[in-house]
Amino acid sequence: MKISLVQLRLLEAVAETGSVGAAARRLRLTQSGASQAIATLEKILGVKVLARKRDGAALTAFGQSILADAKAALQAIDRIELQARCSASGAPERLRVAAIPSQLQYVLPGLRKTFQRLYPGIEFSAFEGGHDDVSLWVRDGIADLGITSLPTPELEAREVGREELVVVGRRDDPFMRSDTVAAEELRNRQLIAAAGCEMIIDRIIHGEGDGETRSEQVRTRDVATVLEMVRHGIGTTLLSEISLPGADLHGLRARRLDPPTFRTVYIVFRVDSPVRHLIDRFCDVALEARSKAA
Repeated sequence: MKISLVQLRLLEAVAETGSVGAAARRLRLTQSGASQAIATLEKILGVKVLARKRDGAALTAFGQSILADAKAALQAIDRIELQARCSASGAPERLRVAAIPSQLQYVLPGLRKTFQRLYPGIEFSAFEGGHDDVSLWVRDGIADLGITSLPTPELEAREVGREELVVVGRRDDPFMRSDTVAAEELRNRQLIAAAGCEMIIDRIIHGEGDGETRSEQVRTRDVATVLEMVRHGIGTTLLSEISLPGADLHGLRARRLDPPTFRTVYIVFRVDSPVRHLIDRFCDVALEARSKAA
């Protein structure tokens, strides 16, 4: 017997999800089929690649030692398949990505560079939008995948990272003098939110609820406008920390939340997407970048 691509993809998926069941769902296999494929791989190799735990599964030391080679083999096969598709169709394939501003400006460029190095024949385009825009564009087929912190029930979502959120206010505001700010202290503040961030801000300040926006919020379209409104004393805002180096913070001050507060970043896509093979490869690139940054 020889090692199959399915077995290698399962090895990779279990390493990323920590569960045979989750890996099976990602690859659209039954859990029993996935377990059998792993058992067959272990029989071929003559050594265990997975250690099952009460809360899931993890790669053994041997499994970890072969993971990089497994990923390299899968990437090579993926490139061959993509080149064959392009050759058969006579036209290059394309991947359209919609992303929230922080991800588009500070994370996506690196992912795009890696993706295009691995798959040079793929046309790649990127659009910036708010959280609600991103999901809407993916749902309506304007974008093939989205990067957002607000996944919606009708779209598949894969967690690919986190962003720490910080409070930004006027430098001369007494509220901003302390080193950190507690989330509950923001409940009575006028908050300014970039479009699509309202529910995220509410979840941080009030906790999980019924999905209704409860904070007193001013809504605008982009981060630059948010900061200008804060600068003119209209209110306070929450921003992703990775956005700060490129932001105009003249007259402003940023403070961490206590305890530190993060928003989860997801890649969202339609299950029936005609470029699902490209989406899966992009997710692989994003997850690999996350593991290297950890």
